[in-house]
Amino acid sequence: MSVIHVKSPREYNKLKKEGLVIVDFNTEWCGPCRRFAPVYEKMASDYPDVTFLSVDAEQIEHNDCLEIKSVPTFKIFLNGELRRQFEGVDAEKIERYIERYSIQVLINGKLIRKFTPETIDKVTRYLKMFSYNEDNTKHNSNN
Repeated sequence: MSVIHVKSPREYNKLKKEGLVIVDFNTEWCGPCRRFAPVYEKMASDYPDVTFLSVDAEQIEHNDCLEIKSVPTFKIFLNGELRRQFEGVDAEKIERYIERYSIQVLINGKLIRKFTPETIDKVTRYLKMFSYNEDNTKHNSNN
């Protein structure tokens, strides 16, 4: 997945509501913003289950843009709820927040897929089909 360059407040409101969303508030004239753009694009491809948005804080009229005091500013949303906000370029911090708000499923030490919290219920139901009691009898998923 690539970075979505938001064009309107309506689009922004819609996109930030589902799953884990990282928003980069930037401006065209911001040097650090331009230098970080390729890194941000790479992160979007590395984390396909996370939505990466880019918002030009001077072009989109939205309350979230009015709160920006410095660019770049990053906001992290989980299902529409603001969880974190910070100023300045820090790829490691973004990755730490992604890890904090995501669940990795490992099988035999190999990363299979990243799940954002809204898919946990589906995964839990699926895994219960394979769960066993302490005495190695199959767990009854109807209980």
